[in-house]
Amino acid sequence: MPPIKNPKFVCSICEEKADGYHFGIVSCRACAAFFRRYVASKLKYVCRFEDNCEINKNKRVMCRSCRIKKCYSAGMKPEEVQVSRETPSKAQQSLSPNTNSPDDIITMSTNDAGITSQIHEISSTSLCSTSNAYQGNIYLRNSNSISPFIRSKLHQIIENCSVNYIFDETTLSPHYPTLVQMYMGYHRLLARRDQIFIRPFSNEGIRIYTLQDVFNVHKFANMNRLDLDGIAEMLEAFPGYKYLVIDEKVSLFKQFYSHFLILERIYESYRLLGTRIDDQKIVLVNGDVYEYQTMKVDIQEISDMSPEQVDAYIKPWFKIAPRKMLEPMKKLAPTETEMMFAFGYILWNIQENESKFCPETILFAKNMRSMLLDELSAYYKIELPTLNGVRRVGELMDLMNMTEKLVMQRNEHILLNKIFKYFKKDVFFHGLFDID
Repeated sequence: MPPIKNPKFVCSICEEKADGYHFGIVSCRACAAFFRRYVASKLKYVCRFEDNCEINKNKRVMCRSCRIKKCYSAGMKPEEVQVSRETPSKAQQSLSPNTNSPDDIITMSTNDAGITSQIHEISSTSLCSTSNAYQGNIYLRNSNSISPFIRSKLHQIIENCSVNYIFDETTLSPHYPTLVQMYMGYHRLLARRDQIFIRPFSNEGIRIYTLQDVFNVHKFANMNRLDLDGIAEMLEAFPGYKYLVIDEKVSLFKQFYSHFLILERIYESYRLLGTRIDDQKIVLVNGDVYEYQTMKVDIQEISDMSPEQVDAYIKPWFKIAPRKMLEPMKKLAPTETEMMFAFGYILWNIQENESKFCPETILFAKNMRSMLLDELSAYYKIELPTLNGVRRVGELMDLMNMTEKLVMQRNEHILLNKIFKYFKKDVFFHGLFDID
C-alpha cells in the first residue's frame, strides 16, 4: 500500500474518516463499497436535481449520480475493481440443515442481468448476541416444512426467490451491519427494477421516469406482480429472514408486503422528486409519475362499474397515501439508512399478528426490533451527531403508523371486493395472499 498522502486521513469522497487506499485514492469503506457495486453492476445513475449535489458523510446517500461522479473526479480507478469470476456451476449452492451452519459462507449467482452479490452470511452471534434466536430447527432452511397439499402459490414464489448472499465483511459498518446489509438488498431490488421496467424508447438501459395522466389499475396490478418476486428476493438479504422455515417466511411476507408497497412508494417519491411540499406527485416502480390529485383512473379492463362508482366504495391507497404521507416524509427527509430501519421494523413488527407465528419466531422478531433500534441509535451518534435522533425516530414511527392504518383500510377494500366483486380480475392479489 502506498503511503497515505492525505494529512487528515479523511475520505476523498464524503470526508468521513478513511481507513486506507481503495481503488487508487484514500477513502472510507462505505464509499469504496459503493464504487465497487457501481462498477460490478454496470448501473447508470441520473441526478434528479442539477448534477451538483453536495456529497459529505451526512448526505452521501442522497444522490448516487453525484456521488459516483465525485468518485471518478477524486481518482477512483474502475480497472482496480475485481469482479467475481466464479462460474454459475460453482456459485449455485444450497444451504442444507444437515451439512451447513448459519456461519457458512455461501456463494450465489443471480439471474438479474448479471448482477452479482458477494455478501457474507450473518452468523447467529453477530446477528443477535443477546439471544439464542437461531437455535432450533425453525431457523434452518427446510423445504419440506409444509405439506404439498397446502402449499400455496405464494410459498412457491418465495421458495423460487430464495437466494444465498455472500457479503464482503469489509463493507459492513461494525456499528450497524444489519442496516448496511438491508441497504445492499434494497439496492439490488432497485437494480432489478432498472432492468425489468425499461421503456421501449430508452437507449440508456434504465428506467425512464415520465409524467402520466391516466392511471390504469390493471397495468398497475401487473406491474406490482412483476415487482413482487424482487421484493421476496430482497428479503433474503435482510438478516434473520432467510433462516426461517418457509411457513414463517410466508406469514412474514404477507404482513410485510402491503406495508412496504405503501411506505416505499412514498419514500421513493420523495427521494426521486425532492422535498418541495407543493410537489404532489407519486412515483411508481416502473417509472410512471402521477399528480395524485388530478390523475384520472382507468378501470375499463377490470370492472363494469364507473370509476366514480368504485371510488364511492374503495378509496385507493395510491391517492390517500400521498395526501397523508408525502408532506411528513419530505419534512423528515430520511436517509437511506433510516429507511432501512423502517423497512426492517415493519418486517419484524408482528405483535398484532402473533397468533400466526410460532413462539420462537415471536421471540426472534422482538430481538430483531431491539437490535434495529440499537443500530439506528449507533448510526445517529456516528453519522448524524448534530441531529435530534429521538425526534427523528418518533417521526419515522409516525410514518409507519400512518402506513399501518392505510394497510388496514386496504385490507378492508380487499374483503369488500371479494364479497361484491367490483373488479373482474384479482388486482389486489387476494388469491395470492388469502387475506381474511
